[in-house]
Amino acid sequence: MGIAADCISTPGSTPDLVLNSVGLTKSGFGITEWWSYHLAEEMKDEFNLRWGDFWTTDMLLFDDREMIPFGAINIFTNLSAKEIAERAYGDSRVLKEHTILYSMKSEAINNFLQKYPVLPAIAKALESYT
Repeated sequence: MGIAADCISTPGSTPDLVLNSVGLTKSGFGITEWWSYHLAEEMKDEFNLRWGDFWTTDMLLFDDREMIPFGAINIFTNLSAKEIAERAYGDSRVLKEHTILYSMKSEAINNFLQKYPVLPAIAKALESYT
């Protein structure tokens, strides 16, 4: 997503689109395999979550002309915020990404957006889930 100084943002990544053995099937490149691998690596970096600890549903694509085009993916887990924080605590990969974790119920999104400075593109993505 880019640098989000002085405001709340979300974890994110810029996928490496160089094709290698990851994401290749017998018939060629497979977006499902590639994306699954990429998300698993990203969740490991961001929260010390392993494949199987989370699942995804829909992806929303945004043609953001003020910042950059991006996608937002719903990622779910049965782990509590406390359990995620305990896994992330002290993990050097996670600490390179961020030092603070936020958690809220989806019903609180509107109140959250009115109360705190949020990266505009992230606010747009969160609003789509209300």
